[in-house]
Amino acid sequence: MKNFLYILIPCMLVILLLSWANNKVQEGLPTVLNIPELMQSSKNIKPGKRNFHIKFSEPMDTKFSGFVYGPKGKETAILVDQFRFLDEQTGFIEVNLKPKHFYQLEVSTNFRNKAGVRINPYLMEFKTGNP
Repeated sequence: MKNFLYILIPCMLVILLLSWANNKVQEGLPTVLNIPELMQSSKNIKPGKRNFHIKFSEPMDTKFSGFVYGPKGKETAILVDQFRFLDEQTGFIEVNLKPKHFYQLEVSTNFRNKAGVRINPYLMEFKTGNP
């Protein structure tokens, strides 16, 4: 039992230290600050052609971008018709949304700042209402 504790306690300390270090690294990463259109109507988004503005915490390298499925997979994915940067801190996506549907889209770590540091992924999720 004593030998077990001699191994368990240092392992637990290493895990705690790594968790703390990971949190510190995550705090320093660029992030998505907000998506104003989702903040204005977080309950139900109107279906049809919609635009979303993605506000980043710092200037981004406009050569890099990317979106991936959210945790619920392909069935809830938003197909992005168009993406472009309006300026170094604002991205713009155009999408076409179906009525009465739950959507997810992850703003992925393919986005990076001017120094090449990748962002923390950001999950967009919302429902659409009636047409």
